[in-house]
Amino acid sequence: MSCRSLTTVKLNLTGCKITDAAVSALSASLATLPSINTLDLIFAKELDPGSCTNLTDLSCEIISKILEGIQRSLQEVTIILDCNKITDKGVNQLAEGISALFKLKSLKLILRECQNLRDGSCIGLESALRRLVALTTLVLCLDCFNNITENACHILATSIQSLVYLLRFTLRISESKAINDACLHWFSIIFTGCTSLFQVELDFSRCFNLSDHGIAFLTEGLCGLRVLTKLSLKFNGCG
Repeated sequence: MSCRSLTTVKLNLTGCKITDAAVSALSASLATLPSINTLDLIFAKELDPGSCTNLTDLSCEIISKILEGIQRSLQEVTIILDCNKITDKGVNQLAEGISALFKLKSLKLILRECQNLRDGSCIGLESALRRLVALTTLVLCLDCFNNITENACHILATSIQSLVYLLRFTLRISESKAINDACLHWFSIIFTGCTSLFQVELDFSRCFNLSDHGIAFLTEGLCGLRVLTKLSLKFNGCG
């Protein structure tokens, strides 16, 4: 790429059999674009299992370096990854790159197939989120995160709670065997800090260990949002 005046780059490689080497080549190209303020990187699979991506922790390290290289101008970032071969180490490396984006106003981080992730990845994300002091939009999706614990939910919740300028917030942790009522209790504290939220979407579909008590924790927290105008709650297929 030689278009140094580009301000928006949206790369959607859904269904492509992307490797770490391909991500590395992409990194070299993006490094020549110093004026990007909007960056979308989508490395995901389609419904066909044969189209699964082959990204590993190395790809997360490379993406992190991409973010660090153009961090001065970035204001909006979307990253969608299939994590079936990615571990806590990779997510923490990715979080390091995100933490450098001090001008960021919108972050959409969608990690799918998180079966291999554990609490360690939440610690890295917590550190990154606390540094994004200008953030007004956050979309955080951790699908199939079966190893998440109550402590990890607490860590994530307190970091999001610190984003006092947040206006739009989406949290999706679907198809998780670990999410329970105590986890929702921790997530409810987000709304005691992010009091300017006017749009909230929460999706805990197919989390079978939830009951009415957990949903009550969330709704009680949401009731404190005085400027809330749009609310979406999904508990499809829950116990």
